[in-house]
Amino acid sequence: MTKILAGLLMLFILAGTMAACKSSKEAETQTRELTREEKLKTMEVSVQTKKMELNKVKLNEFSLNKFREELYGKWNWHKTICCARTPQTTLAKDSEQSKSIYFSEDSTATKYENGKQVYQEEYEVGNALNDHRITVRIGGYRTAIAHLKNDTLVMDYGYMDLEISYYIRAGE
Repeated sequence: MTKILAGLLMLFILAGTMAACKSSKEAETQTRELTREEKLKTMEVSVQTKKMELNKVKLNEFSLNKFREELYGKWNWHKTICCARTPQTTLAKDSEQSKSIYFSEDSTATKYENGKQVYQEEYEVGNALNDHRITVRIGGYRTAIAHLKNDTLVMDYGYMDLEISYYIRAGE
């Protein structure tokens, strides 16, 4: 009887071990299938991300080109808010100076003060570092974060020396 019980015990142990091995193999197979599915999903997400990045670049190029087109022409200075802890606003109507900038299609900007040409430099429209804000850089001088709304151009140097200048599109 002891031999029979020992044999049955051995049989149960052997059956349990085989069942454990079988379920372990099934788990490995399921894990491999999940891994393949995850890889496919990762690849799909990667492709979608690349498409979105390409669309952003296309949209950004469209935005820059549209901005360039809207920038062309003469802009009269309206006001400047400047600088440091106690900013002051200087209005064109209260100033003895008249200023204007002419942006041409050949990428040159000409600045006039009191009707006299002060400079003529190449300008460049681009993006701020690490984001999509539009910038205008005239010559090697300094770069402004630029905003255009209707007939108002804002040249914002606030990130650098806290100066913000406003220009109004000159009548044709």
